[in-house]
Amino acid sequence: MNMELLEHREVSHPVWKRFDQDHLANLSNHEAENILWGQIYIRFHQQLKHCSLEELRDYKLKLKSIYSTTEYLFKDKYRSSWEPYFYHLLETAYIRMEEGYVWNTNVLDIFLSILHDTIEDTHKDFSSLKKTYNDEKLAFGVHLISKKSFYTYIEKDSDRDDYKRIMGKIWEDNIGLDEYIINTNWLSKEDIERYKQLRTQYRKVRTKVHFSHYKDFDTFFAYAKKEAESLRVNISEQELEKLCYRVLQVKFCDRLHNLKTMWHMEVTTIQRKIEETQNCILPIAQEIAPHMAQKMEEEITKLREVIRERTQNQTKEEIIDHLPVA
Repeated sequence: MNMELLEHREVSHPVWKRFDQDHLANLSNHEAENILWGQIYIRFHQQLKHCSLEELRDYKLKLKSIYSTTEYLFKDKYRSSWEPYFYHLLETAYIRMEEGYVWNTNVLDIFLSILHDTIEDTHKDFSSLKKTYNDEKLAFGVHLISKKSFYTYIEKDSDRDDYKRIMGKIWEDNIGLDEYIINTNWLSKEDIERYKQLRTQYRKVRTKVHFSHYKDFDTFFAYAKKEAESLRVNISEQELEKLCYRVLQVKFCDRLHNLKTMWHMEVTTIQRKIEETQNCILPIAQEIAPHMAQKMEEEITKLREVIRERTQNQTKEEIIDHLPVA
C-alpha cells in the first residue's frame, strides 16, 4: 500500500464503507489488503481530526512504522488457510474499526490490532516494542493480548535446553517465537520434530493458564495489574482499566476473524476451537461486549454446520468403501 497516496486522499468527510467477507474473498490477497488498509487509514484520520499538526505527524509516523515493521515480520508467514498472516492482522483491525460505532475506538485500537500477534509469533517482546515505538502503554497492551512463550511452561531442564537451542538457531537469545520456525529451512528435520513434540506436550497447559485470566473482567484486570508490577509499567489504575477494555475488544475481534476463517481446518481442530471459545472467551465477551459475543456465536453455528456436513460426507464415503465389489 502506498501510504503517500493515501495521505493525499480527501479525508475531511470520509465514508466508512463496509466490505463483507464474500467481497474480499473474490479479490487477490494484494487487492484485499489494499482495500482493508485504505479503510483503516480513513478511520485513522477520523480519530485525529481534532489533533494538532504535530500530533498528527507523530501518529502518522508511528502508524507507518507499525505497518512496515509488521509487514516485514510476517512477510514469510502464512496461516493454515494459506492466506498471508499479515492479512489477518489487517482484518482484525478492520473488524475492530467496524465495531467502533458501538464501542468508541481510537488510534490505540488500530495500533493494538495490527500488532496483536507480534509478541506471540515473532522474536519481539515487551521491551523491544517499547523501545521501537517509544510507547510503554502500546507495548504493554500487546503483551497482555499475547500468550506467553512455551519456554515459560516447560518444566524439565532437558526440554528447556532443547527449546532454547532450537530457538537460538533462528533468533539470538529469543524464546518467544513459535510456529514461524516450522516454515523455515534453517532447522534439521530432527529439530523440527523435537520442536513439534515440545509444542504438543506443553500446548494444553499453556492454553489453560492463558485463558484462566479470562474468567471475567475483574480476573483479567487483576492479571494485568500483576503483569504491570512485574514489568514495572508506569500506568495508573484508571488507565490500566481502560487499556484492559481495549485489549479485550481486540482479542474478541481476533477470535471472531479466526472463527470466520477456520472452516477448512480438521474437524477435531474446529471442535477444539469452538469449545475454547465457548468456555474461555464467550463468558467475558457477554459481560463487556454482548454484540461481539453474538457475532462469535453466529460463526460457531456456521462451523457446527460445516462439521455436520463433513461428518455426513465421511460416513457416506466409508459406506461406499465397504460395499462389496460386484
